[in-house]
Amino acid sequence: MKNAADTLDKLSPEMRELLLLKLQKRQAQRNAIPALSRRADQPNAFPLSFAQQRLWFLNRYMGPSAVYNIVGYVELRGPLDVKALELSVNTLVRRHEVLRTLYSPWEEEQIAQPFKPRSLAREDLSAEPDPETAAKEIAAAEAAKPIDLERGPVFRTRLLELADDRRWLLLGLHHISTDAWSSGLILEELGACYEAYARGVDPNLADLPVQYADFAGWHRQHLTGETLENKLAYWKEQLQDPPVLDLNLARPRPAQQTFGGRIARFSVSSGLTQSLEALSRQAGTTLFVTLLATLKTLLYRYTGAEDLIIGAPFANRDRAEAQKLIGFFVNTLPLRTRPRGAVAFLAFLEQVARMHRKAQEHQDLPFEKIVDALGVTRDPSHTPLYQATFNFVNVAAQRPRAGAVDMTYREIFSETARFDFSLALQAHEGQLFGEMAYNPDLFDARFIDRFLAHFRNLLTAVADAPETALARLPMLAPEERAALASGRFGSLEPDAAPSILDGARSIHHAFERQAARRSNALALTFEGETWRYAELNRRANQIARALRRRGVKPGSRVGLCLERSPELIAAILGALKAGGVYVPMDPHYPRERLEFIAADASLAITIVDDESADRFPADATLSLTALADVNDANLNLPDDPEFGAYLIYTSGSTGKPKGALIPHRNVLRLF
Repeated sequence: MKNAADTLDKLSPEMRELLLLKLQKRQAQRNAIPALSRRADQPNAFPLSFAQQRLWFLNRYMGPSAVYNIVGYVELRGPLDVKALELSVNTLVRRHEVLRTLYSPWEEEQIAQPFKPRSLAREDLSAEPDPETAAKEIAAAEAAKPIDLERGPVFRTRLLELADDRRWLLLGLHHISTDAWSSGLILEELGACYEAYARGVDPNLADLPVQYADFAGWHRQHLTGETLENKLAYWKEQLQDPPVLDLNLARPRPAQQTFGGRIARFSVSSGLTQSLEALSRQAGTTLFVTLLATLKTLLYRYTGAEDLIIGAPFANRDRAEAQKLIGFFVNTLPLRTRPRGAVAFLAFLEQVARMHRKAQEHQDLPFEKIVDALGVTRDPSHTPLYQATFNFVNVAAQRPRAGAVDMTYREIFSETARFDFSLALQAHEGQLFGEMAYNPDLFDARFIDRFLAHFRNLLTAVADAPETALARLPMLAPEERAALASGRFGSLEPDAAPSILDGARSIHHAFERQAARRSNALALTFEGETWRYAELNRRANQIARALRRRGVKPGSRVGLCLERSPELIAAILGALKAGGVYVPMDPHYPRERLEFIAADASLAITIVDDESADRFPADATLSLTALADVNDANLNLPDDPEFGAYLIYTSGSTGKPKGALIPHRNVLRLF
């Protein structure tokens, strides 16, 4: 306090007054927040929370589905009192209304049902040849079984008995009723209740002053008026024109989002984990932020995208009353950063940390409100605003001991993927363990394995040399670097994925496939200027249509007398798309050589820039400076692998230039 007072004394009177006004405003904002209290009238039906509202809609839109199931099991080791366990489960259901709440099929309402004790379903697997395999099959089937939100039960339990001293208690809920924090609360209260009932006494759990439905109503009341507008203003500013993550290197994105899922697991050594923790302390941030910055670096290296959004969960339990409530509080928010290849990792880490702090300050604004406020056009092929998520839990695995019984909670992967991929890491006993859930309609297993290997390599690189620029951080394994140096890198690529060249009849046909699949991916970069595939394709189409207007037809020779630039690449593709054969002409050639090539090749037209325009007759040139109003759609002209692609002139054995015509087929077979 003395240091704070000393600092205040050093401020000018004007600065002290500004600080005082700011503190008074903050206190006024706190006082304006309505109290979170138990609803007095106890109505039968109560509005959904903002987060529940979206899942309710998806349940109505998609029909019964297991996509949003959260299913896990508590492994119980030791002599078990089954009656005490049954009483414990019933106590949880009695304490937490959300575990016995149903949802209206027509109105956005939740209806708490009266508490009714129920028996614990049991299944003896001890006589099975392999009880654990049998238990896993039952658990997987449970995870894949939709939960009926209208009729219930919304909280499903089942006891699988593998042996006298080993059992699994299956727990199944819909995400509309729970989140990861809630899973910890369930295990905590289950352990406390079991220990008490096993001793023949009632559990000593603190009363819950409110229920989840109270929070839902309070949140809706709180997020109105000026409070809502201020929070919306921040996210509107952050998320204008959001990019789409284009990580798919081989497979086209389905027109309708699919939810099939696979999971890949990996770990990070304790030594590297300690180094990353030390780096985080040195940078004045958290391990979460360091891991997130590394993941964003990897995505930048894979895609070249200098604008990336990843979803990250925020607990959204700032209110003390919400700390001990089971329910759907978590808010997954879009975190946007702009990586640059020349920026040092430490500087990028600071950018990510700053962005994360700001998001924390505005975390209570529901994701659904952000999407609505931005007016995002819904694309059925992917989720809005972000297509991938990242999560990190820096706590040891919860393993309470209830009397003579050890309890360990494990979530069951339901073979569904809500996003392109979701990467989650957990710190346990000084080491990092990770899981990546991904959509197999977008990625194959070999791609994911390499992606995670590159992630580990980047973690090592940033721990060793965090001052290195993003573009120079090593991420390849030694064998990949050797293969790249020898030209054999293609042999390391997944061989199950179709190539954009499969069935391609021309160079530009293959390019158009790539532009359709990876429209937002980086296509080329030159002296700080970057073009994405969609932009390059549009520009090439404009050039092609302009050439067609000037009489270019299949087989016509099109000269290219341009300086090295992105426009040169667009001109090459434009000439090919128009059916022409492009003829490269170095603008630094002597005039006589340029005139010879133009005459010998019988050029129909020459594409020029400002520097080379005066070297050719004006009526035989096309300038790239006046194409803004030209249609930029693909032409889809007939093509053939035997058509000429380009005519290249060499000096020739006699010193006289000679032209060699190269067909599309010869180029395609080289790649």
